[in-house]
Amino acid sequence: MLNLLLDPQEERGLAYLFISHDLAVVKCMSGEVLVMREGEVVERGAPEAIYRDPQHEYTRETSRRCPARPGRPYRPPRPISAARTCRD
Repeated sequence: MLNLLLDPQEERGLAYLFISHDLAVVKCMSGEVLVMREGEVVERGAPEAIYRDPQHEYTRETSRRCPARPGRPYRPPRPISAARTCRD
């Protein structure tokens, strides 16, 4: 599913507002990250900077629960086969 969003993003220069609690997916999908808590932005920056050195306690807490954290790198989903569709 995510690969279907990334290809047109690269090909057409699309921008997405991607909202998720899965920081591994956010890291894969985003050029800039806003971390929000209770409707307020608590941290903003490049994904690598946010993951490497989170500044806000909420970001640190959320990062600890993320399956992709230092020492456990994120492995993006494998590209889907063009021959395989949801009808298969």
